[in-house]
Amino acid sequence: MALPSTTREIVLVLMGGLALGWYFFCLIRIGRNPNPNPLYDQRNFEETSVTTISTTLATIVGLVLGLQIVSQDAIATQDSASNLEPQIAAIEKAVPDTATDRSRVATDNAADVNAKLAAIIEATRPSLFQWVAFGLYIVSLMLAVYFWYKPPAGQASASPVITSLAKSLLGVFAGALSALLAVRAF
Repeated sequence: MALPSTTREIVLVLMGGLALGWYFFCLIRIGRNPNPNPLYDQRNFEETSVTTISTTLATIVGLVLGLQIVSQDAIATQDSASNLEPQIAAIEKAVPDTATDRSRVATDNAADVNAKLAAIIEATRPSLFQWVAFGLYIVSLMLAVYFWYKPPAGQASASPVITSLAKSLLGVFAGALSALLAVRAF
């Protein structure tokens, strides 16, 4: 994975980093103090930030898990298509005059299929930044579980935002299980 080089890529990485930093700041702030602070609008914004950014991160987790299935299927299909060219060449050698035109068409088609599959494989390969977001989301869920099970001293319970986020870990487990069960062949 190449580092960001264009202005657009650099801005996206910076904005993404700020969003993740803000997300963790709000998560820890809410987790350490479940009671709304006197500035209701500020606390409401923090809770909305955690909910919104965690939803985006959950989408990335689903995307990464789902793309792995597509990528694996494309690789398996590409392996099968790659085996066609030697088989076509063997037929062409066995029957040189009769199969030549058809074998060229079939070889060209196999090469075209391989090129298209390579593009699919590349497009469905998660980026380094997607993997980082995936990992940070899991860390944030574990942090939410911690705050849920161990509210600060003097607090009866965690904030409902923290509780909901902690329960999202179950969704990640279900998604991972679904991705695992969708694997068709080893």
